[in-house]
Amino acid sequence: MITQDPVIFGLLATIIGLVFFTSTSSHPIWRQVYRFIPVMVMCYVLPSLLNTLNIVDTSHSQLNSISSNYLMPACLALLIISVDIKAILLLGPKIVILFLLGSFGVIIGGPLTLLLFSYIAPESINWVGADAAWRGMATLAGNWVGGTANQLAMKEVYEVDDNLFAIMISVNVVYSAIWMSFLLICANHAKAIDKTIGADASQFNQLVNVTENASKTKLQLPSLHSYMQIFCVAFGVTGLAHFGADILAPFFAEHYPATEKYSFTSSFFGLLF
Repeated sequence: MITQDPVIFGLLATIIGLVFFTSTSSHPIWRQVYRFIPVMVMCYVLPSLLNTLNIVDTSHSQLNSISSNYLMPACLALLIISVDIKAILLLGPKIVILFLLGSFGVIIGGPLTLLLFSYIAPESINWVGADAAWRGMATLAGNWVGGTANQLAMKEVYEVDDNLFAIMISVNVVYSAIWMSFLLICANHAKAIDKTIGADASQFNQLVNVTENASKTKLQLPSLHSYMQIFCVAFGVTGLAHFGADILAPFFAEHYPATEKYSFTSSFFGLLF
């Protein structure tokens, strides 16, 4: 079995690279594969086979710590700075309110579901330990309001059991596929739906035009200069986040110990904050 972290990291990078490479292939076999299996599912499942098939031994690996403390914050920083706030504001207050209501629905939906099942099937709900149902639901909510990086962040913050996390990933993939199918069906009849409910899509169409024009005019091949700027911003922000976390976590632990139940005393929570 492979135990060296550099070799394991190389295998993971190779697998992820091959997944994204084949996902854009025009070969009929790969097109059929990714028609039924989403790219993100492949990115989760294939690396897990390295452990399942006893190819690697990660019991003493430091890759998880490195990924959660360095790579994940860097990815979140790049994700946030790429958000076009000006373009979002073009949509007006209605779309922002709709976004906030959708996020609130996702966040409150988890507790309500757990509450419902605590009455319907109380024996099926585990409330304590790393495999507590609420911990898994927290990662799911993180994904639905902020994507996979947020789900991974919630896993670290709430110390979710790996088996439970794998279940939540499966739940996310299944329901995301169902919801996406529904949205695609609606998209094909968008004009008729807008007319029926009296929706004004002019601002949204304006945003689409602005985004398309910007992507056409700013499209350029990345250079070494660009990569160095990305590296600087990503890990510069990560370093600053670590510096702040080392101050915030002890501060809350000393002066507000009751906030431990909200993870305020966690260094990782401070890192993401």
